[in-house]
Amino acid sequence: MAHHNTISHDPQKENFTFGGGLKKMSIIFIILGIIGMVWAYFGHTENHHSRFWSNFLLNTYYFNGIAISAVFLVAAHSIGYGGWQTILKRVFESFGYFVFITVIFFLIIVIGMWLDWHSLYHHWTHAPETDTIVGDKKAFLNKNMFSFIVIFFSALWMFGVVLMRRHSLNEDNAKDPIKHNQTAKYKSAAYIVIFGVTTSIFSWVAIMSLDPHWYSTLFGWYNFASYMCAFLSFAILIVTYLKYKGHLVNVTESHLHNLSLFLFGFSVFYTYLWFSQFMLIWYGNIPEDTMYFVKRFNVPLFKVLFFVTFIINFIFPFLFFLRRNAKRNFWIMNIAAVILIFGHYLDFYLMVMPEPNAISEHASHDDHHASLNNVLSASAKIENEKTVLDSASNDAVKVSTDVVVDHKDHSHEAASSHSKHGNSTTLASFGIIEIFIFLGFIGLFIYTVMTVLSKNRIVPPTSNPFFKESLNHNY
Repeated sequence: MAHHNTISHDPQKENFTFGGGLKKMSIIFIILGIIGMVWAYFGHTENHHSRFWSNFLLNTYYFNGIAISAVFLVAAHSIGYGGWQTILKRVFESFGYFVFITVIFFLIIVIGMWLDWHSLYHHWTHAPETDTIVGDKKAFLNKNMFSFIVIFFSALWMFGVVLMRRHSLNEDNAKDPIKHNQTAKYKSAAYIVIFGVTTSIFSWVAIMSLDPHWYSTLFGWYNFASYMCAFLSFAILIVTYLKYKGHLVNVTESHLHNLSLFLFGFSVFYTYLWFSQFMLIWYGNIPEDTMYFVKRFNVPLFKVLFFVTFIINFIFPFLFFLRRNAKRNFWIMNIAAVILIFGHYLDFYLMVMPEPNAISEHASHDDHHASLNNVLSASAKIENEKTVLDSASNDAVKVSTDVVVDHKDHSHEAASSHSKHGNSTTLASFGIIEIFIFLGFIGLFIYTVMTVLSKNRIVPPTSNPFFKESLNHNY
């Protein structure tokens, strides 16, 4: 593709009309999604319709992350003087408006929690009094806090998205473009702070708390890396589609090369976090930590998908995007983007599905779960008390140590027994229902993004201080 040195002023190419085959496809996908949701709800009524609700949470969370990550990228480049993305930024900003859809879905989940419609957060909303680990987290894991976080964070995301978008559109008539651009940096800085704090905390509450007896200090970063890869994949698909339709005429191979480079970089970053989380927990071999992976390895479907996601989300993009030419080939980029969107969906599938769909977890083994954690808690307490006994006789210290070791042995045995017994049967599956619901969210996402794009010019004015830099970008 030849490098552009001229600026297109053709209004037909600066304004986008949403229609034709893409609109029909998105509507068909939405219909398939509705069919999948109805099928999941009425066809699978076990565990408070767990298959319906777990798919609902999975897709809502996944696409919410994609939406807010898009605006984050614009904000980060605004602060970092990254002018290359100026021509593309309004496309990215339109992604953010999907939060107005996901907030409705999150509110449905909140209402369902209060009315006991689902068992997504059963482990801490209905935890027995003997569950000391959940009891220690009650100040954070409770219905009031969950409701507040969902509502407050959603409000912040919507406010940030609208603030960034309106500021971008107002530059069309800005009298002082340079001053207007400087103001954008303050708003971008505020959004980055909001994004960083809210996404981490929300990942703990919405996803990690599905199993309140496990935690990872890398979880927020891990989620961020995953839905950044998904956003960049969608960005590549939509930008190349607009190019194909004759829009974004000033976008060159260099701009798409940058998007592919970011996708490659975040795929490596994602793998670093994926491996770090797994390796450290495996090496530490602490029962309350390793349970997370044991549960997934004891179910054949989850075990297969665990390694499939690694292949799709790291090995595949690493081999695809390692060569420079691959980052500038539209066909390779689009194929890789489609596969990675699905790959990171599977990543969140593994995070969400095991707990809500584990039959024994909600049927008759809550006491077993609680007793396991009491053993772990007792072991921890004895270890703390060991320091007090250091000043006693050697015999007393030896007895204390023996007790700790005995408790640890029981902890490992209990964890193993719990994992085998608690997850021998699961309602989780991967079939037409999951595919239909996922396609439904894709259709709704595309429909929302393209509708927002069609409302205004899809490129900023030439008066933007960074427009010329973006126009002449040559990687």
